[in-house]
Amino acid sequence: MAPMSSRSFIVIFLPLLAFSCGPQDHPWNALDAERPIAAFDSVFIEELTWMEIRDRIADGATTAIVATGGIEQNGPYVVTGKHNVVLRATNPGVRLHHIPEYYTEDIWSFEQLKELGIHQEPDVQSASRAGIHDDYHYDAIMATVDPGSIRTRERRDAGLFEINGVPLDPLDQTVSNGQALVARRAEITIAAFRKSLEE
Repeated sequence: MAPMSSRSFIVIFLPLLAFSCGPQDHPWNALDAERPIAAFDSVFIEELTWMEIRDRIADGATTAIVATGGIEQNGPYVVTGKHNVVLRATNPGVRLHHIPEYYTEDIWSFEQLKELGIHQEPDVQSASRAGIHDDYHYDAIMATVDPGSIRTRERRDAGLFEINGVPLDPLDQTVSNGQALVARRAEITIAAFRKSLEE
């Protein structure tokens, strides 16, 4: 099987994008309007203009990511958009739609964390270990994108830069572990996607 192209995209409702907002008589709203600036390169649709999306389709792109993690309460240290930050870490290497194995295979990286020498308390495979929806898996992945999203400075200042009995310093090690977790999530998802293509 040929490798997936990093230029693959899906675009949904392109005509809606072109006509849903703004004055309709402006020349830049025409579907054939020339893009006035160089195209931005991103796998995230929300980072592209409608013209960039249109031109990617014209260039043959057929798949895109519409990644959303929603927001929820995650305890006192982690931003409510935790899953969106995790998506930022995992999606550049994974150019596909929802695959159940992303969530179900080694859920919350329970086994991989042990392989990395990370042993949390309590030692349970749960979305709310220790009573909050936060654990080393999330903190490490989020730190690869933005250490501020896990409130690194504030937790250090308060002497709370740890999770479930595991220190998050040195931060470089936590980021390195997060990168390993992201790589495994990508491998799991790509393998599941390729398998689904064969079915």
